[in-house]
Amino acid sequence: IRKLPGLTNTERGIACLLGTVFDGEEVTISGIALKAKMDYRTVEGAIKGLEKKGIIKITENTVILQ
Repeated sequence: IRKLPGLTNTERGIACLLGTVFDGEEVTISGIALKAKMDYRTVEGAIKGLEKKGIIKITENTVILQ
């Protein structure tokens, strides 16, 4: 939670979605985009930002909240 102030609004929304809707699940960027009703490229950019900040981990095609 301390890392949230350093996130963009999109990153914050995706992180919250991962922590609630997809809690404990391995999910794809496409799955997140569908659930969030957002463009794939927007979600992909947010996911890359979250990975750079160490909040999530991407393994092959799967996103895992850390």
